[in-house]
Amino acid sequence: MVDNWLSKFSGVAPASLAMAARAAVAHLVGLGHRRIGYLAGPADNILEHERRAGFREGLKGTGLSERSASFYPGDFTFAAGVGAAVTFLKTRSRITALFAANDEMAIGFVKTLRSAGVAVPQDVSVVGFDGIEFADFVEPTLTTFRQPRRELGYEGAQLLAAAMRGDVIDPAQAHQRRPVALLVRSSTGPAPG
Repeated sequence: MVDNWLSKFSGVAPASLAMAARAAVAHLVGLGHRRIGYLAGPADNILEHERRAGFREGLKGTGLSERSASFYPGDFTFAAGVGAAVTFLKTRSRITALFAANDEMAIGFVKTLRSAGVAVPQDVSVVGFDGIEFADFVEPTLTTFRQPRRELGYEGAQLLAAAMRGDVIDPAQAHQRRPVALLVRSSTGPAPG
């Protein structure tokens, strides 16, 4: 019951998440990347559904075939990023860029690649999502989409308190969109060779 309520009143319209994922693909294609991977979140998560849909739309919108993309399973954890990197390292025909559905997985991916001698962004560019504070301090700093997390948390708490009081919640108030900002940092660069 709570999960259904939270998905309905998440504070960020899913379309905004899909638009951000499309922008990630456009950013990478603008840098010359044509073999792009997607590191997924949990299969039953609404955020994952929207980000994956946006990634696919981004490929289509830039003229890339979905067959040219690689899809890695994930679950929003650091370990999932490590697992995707291990799979990447075993692959002969590698992607040159990755969009991870969250920053924690992106950081696990980058750390594992760098430990194996793969240069980020020279060999592979990486984009995350969420704009967690740690993304500002990892090396290289992570290109990511920053969400207004404090604002979302505050507004979500206000809606939850109103629902608990039995207040009538205006659907327009519950489905507000908040912009996300692409922060281009050191983890993305031109496609290799």
